Amino acid sequence: DGRIVAMGSNEEVLNAQPGAETVDLEGKDVLPGFIDCHIHLLDNAIFEKRKALFGDAKCIEDVIEITKKFIKDNNIPEGEWVTGFGWDQEVFPDRQFPTCHQLDQISDKHPIMLDRRCGTICAANSMAMKIAGIDKNTPDPQGGELIRFEDGSPTGVMLESAMSLIGDCVPKIQDKLLLKDLLKFSFDEMVKYGVTVCHTEDFYSVGDKR
Repeated sequence: DGRIVAMGSNEEVLNAQPGAETVDLEGKDVLPGFIDCHIHLLDNAIFEKRKALFGDAKCIEDVIEITKKFIKDNNIPEGEWVTGFGWDQEVFPDRQFPTCHQLDQISDKHPIMLDRRCGTICAANSMAMKIAGIDKNTPDPQGGELIRFEDGSPTGVMLESAMSLIGDCVPKIQDKLLLKDLLKFSFDEMVKYGVTVCHTEDFYSVGDKR
């Protein structure tokens, strides 16, 4: 029933439970289920299933095309938010942050928020900034910064706490069946790697806290 009932020599173990099935692991080790003390089960599934991912993006054009394909493949209707993760301007030829003008090439009918691989910088398109009420008169929040063009208008790139200006506008998941499906995806992924117990915190991604 999932419990270790005896340890010792082959003879001692076999005598402890006669008739038990014997499995030859050919020298491999047996380990108890791992416990992950800091994980985000829901966010893991959201990143894998509901975000455009830019691990292979080598330039801003790649980011644009990956996001366009993500919108098309997922039939995301106009007006619905599009999010993504993983771009890194350090691998781009010009090493420049994406701008709202470039993200507008993806769509001007979807609000878009794309996080850098560090998770502490994001880029947004013009529609997303309009929804968030961000313009040249928006002050930098404490602990964050809006990157700006020479005329003072925001480029769409937000650092640290400034990300919340956009992030707080992205709808959180409230559909309980969707939450269940996403969590099951992460459960299966954890068990696949031997993690059988975990401590998770996903409140920021859930719209209904009940």
